[in-house]
Amino acid sequence: MSQKKIMKRFGLTDDERSVIFLFGMLYHRFNFEDFTIPHPKGNYPDAKAKRGGKVLNIEFEAKSYNFVEHGHEVSECNLIICGEHDWKECPIEVLDLSEYVERDEEFGYTLKR
Repeated sequence: MSQKKIMKRFGLTDDERSVIFLFGMLYHRFNFEDFTIPHPKGNYPDAKAKRGGKVLNIEFEAKSYNFVEHGHEVSECNLIICGEHDWKECPIEVLDLSEYVERDEEFGYTLKR
């Protein structure tokens, strides 16, 4: 099963909340010192995080192109964190969490080491 199919099977490309949950488990792996979601519903950007001493505005999306479909302003976001990166010409840094998931016979899927 491909990584994309695994992500879809567990709702990670269909559900922004699953992307947030997975990132919450992994944020130290990506050298983030801290992250906060100030208002969990309806605000843009979704979160702020600190990495390398710099505060970043983060938008979580199931798929990166949803950023465009939601009408977000590129100038107000430093990073898109998604379950599937499908916006090839994206001008913003993208963290595609599907790259960190792999098939596991016992558990269905697991995080890559």
